[in-house]
Amino acid sequence: EQLCAAPWFCGTDFTYADVIVACTLIHTHLLLPQIVPPGFYPKLHADARTCEALPAFRTAAISANETMPSA
Repeated sequence: EQLCAAPWFCGTDFTYADVIVACTLIHTHLLLPQIVPPGFYPKLHADARTCEALPAFRTAAISANETMPSA
């Protein structure tokens, strides 16, 4: 969290790190939301929300007919 830059995780450029952080937080939130509550890492969650707003993320998002494996 202390190493987070702006506007992206590693600075001014969107990188693979942003994808990994966003996907990890999104997946964790879907399966085990109590593990990383939204207020615990505000910068990381903001990065994930920014990624989720990108057209490519919206296109690849889990649809209503897909299910997540149980933990």
